[in-house]
Amino acid sequence: MRIVNAALRLTISGWLLVGMAAASASETRTFRDAAALFSTTTYMDHVRTLASDEYEGRGTGQPGNDLAARYISEHFKELGLKPAGDDGGYLQYFDARRGKKFDDKVARFEITALEKEWQPKRDWTPFPFSQAGDFDGPVVFVGYGIHSPDDGIDDYADIDVKDKVVLALRYEPRSDDPEAAIGGEKPSRHALFATKASVAKSRGAKAMLIANPPSRDEKDELYRFGRDGARETYDLPMIHIKREIAEELLRRGALPALAELEKSLGESRTSRSAELPEVHVSVRTGLSDNSLKTQNVVAVLEGEGAPSEYVVVGAHFDHLGIAPRMFGGEEKFIHNGADDNASGTAGLLEMARVLTAAPRLRRSIVFIAFSGEEMGLLGSKHWVDHPTVPLSGVKAMLNFDMIGRFADEAVLIYGAQTATEFPALLERIGSESGVTFKAARSLPGNSDHASFQAKNIPVLFPFTGLHRQYHRPEDDWELIRPEGAARILRFSFLALVELASLTDGPTWSDPKKAGVPTRDEDDPGRERPARRAATAPVAGDSPTSDTDAAPPPMPRVRLGVMPDYSEDDRPGLRITDVTADSAAQKAGLRGGDRIVRIGETDVRGIETYMLALGKVNPGDEVEIVVEREGERVTLKATLPAAPAARPKE
Repeated sequence: MRIVNAALRLTISGWLLVGMAAASASETRTFRDAAALFSTTTYMDHVRTLASDEYEGRGTGQPGNDLAARYISEHFKELGLKPAGDDGGYLQYFDARRGKKFDDKVARFEITALEKEWQPKRDWTPFPFSQAGDFDGPVVFVGYGIHSPDDGIDDYADIDVKDKVVLALRYEPRSDDPEAAIGGEKPSRHALFATKASVAKSRGAKAMLIANPPSRDEKDELYRFGRDGARETYDLPMIHIKREIAEELLRRGALPALAELEKSLGESRTSRSAELPEVHVSVRTGLSDNSLKTQNVVAVLEGEGAPSEYVVVGAHFDHLGIAPRMFGGEEKFIHNGADDNASGTAGLLEMARVLTAAPRLRRSIVFIAFSGEEMGLLGSKHWVDHPTVPLSGVKAMLNFDMIGRFADEAVLIYGAQTATEFPALLERIGSESGVTFKAARSLPGNSDHASFQAKNIPVLFPFTGLHRQYHRPEDDWELIRPEGAARILRFSFLALVELASLTDGPTWSDPKKAGVPTRDEDDPGRERPARRAATAPVAGDSPTSDTDAAPPPMPRVRLGVMPDYSEDDRPGLRITDVTADSAAQKAGLRGGDRIVRIGETDVRGIETYMLALGKVNPGDEVEIVVEREGERVTLKATLPAAPAARPKE
């Protein structure tokens, strides 16, 4: 270690004496010599440690995450980096709120005057998007819970559900016509749980029970609550019940059996809704907010010429922890996350090791290991909102996330459009380092760079691509390619040295004004759009979603906002920014606004936001209510037609 560091000091000292002039042949060699001191052995030691079973997948709020934070902070301390967390330490603490948790020990479902115990998870379960809290009341059967008179179906016609619990069938009635607006080959928005909840709430219902139709679910399986619960909460408590409970309710209310009701609703499409006399239920959902304690790890290498100017090097160290397999059942596995993102965290530590051994650069370097990224960029969002160095002094951000699978292909670089100097810098560094790169045409908001980009800070994000192990237990250290990661680190080192040596810039360039697609605008719930291809369901998967088949068509209109996926589960949809010349900008929406209502539809999150847009026709003027600085502001927007889908890159 001492020999390497001594050699590194001599190498970079020589390079600094040469200066930032056009690269001569000897200077190019010096660049390469300095960058060559990244150690694949040390890098892999970090990866193997962080991705070991001992760290249990580093899930936010889980013990392995805390263990990883200590590991990183200990290495920062050994390197002599200045602590930049809370109270003079390396750790910056924050609460990560993610959906809801379900305590089946306190949950209870009772039918009044019936001496039978219904077991949570076996006989019933709250939907993850259900409101928390207890409820009780009389029960009313409302068919499929559809209100669409124009399409010939209105399950709420001539029935009073105010302050009552509605019982509805899942999905929508089938039609023999594949082109039917409801029940055709493609499911309509009326099959969405969000729609069912919104309609029931608008008629005054206090809660909703949903049962599987006999012809659609032979096994009568309950909806899986999921790994973290849902971030979004719909309009009222929603409980999924087994058919045995539904049949008992119908029998006690003197209504026909489910199979007969399902057949009648499908054939006649006329309402079979009815009150169930003397039938009451009392339910304790067992739901509560899921709030987790976690921490970022922050350290500073102070610069000599301009120590109050900063370049941030970041990587998220959290992963999925001990959790069920994506799209799988209830069995839990350790998700070690070697590529995502032990690979980037190891790169962060190696970059810190190399730079601390070198003469100081002009600007300070801030090293940040983020937690909560997998839950929606929570750690980086917290840091830019509560920076531990002045955010006004942060000139650029370099993000390491999934750099462990690089072979000989070109490395993809996101963010080249965010500074006017970046294209030329990348070409120069690529030539000097011998790394072939491809500047991405899009800039998705799927990693921690997005939190800095939202603050108009130029970002660079190297990414080595998708693979079938992404977000699966098989993402293990044996699949990491250390030589490829070292090449990316050498490339990034040269870029970082230039950025930290500048006397001015880099100059922010708004990618939206340049027409750079983000793939986040008006996009439902796709936190990591650049990686969706790697997470497609495979044989045996059973995805959990709000729809019960393929999703309904995207809205026909476009507002032009970028949702903030790092948000918690507070009602409404917070937006990070608006698109230039969009309907949102013309209406006066701003980054930081929280949309709480569109037209007559309350917005509680991304699903109800999409539902609200789905009710708007191109050219319609609609009222949009936002929360802004503690007050509600009503705006009016005329929404244009949504553009055709972009071709894939």
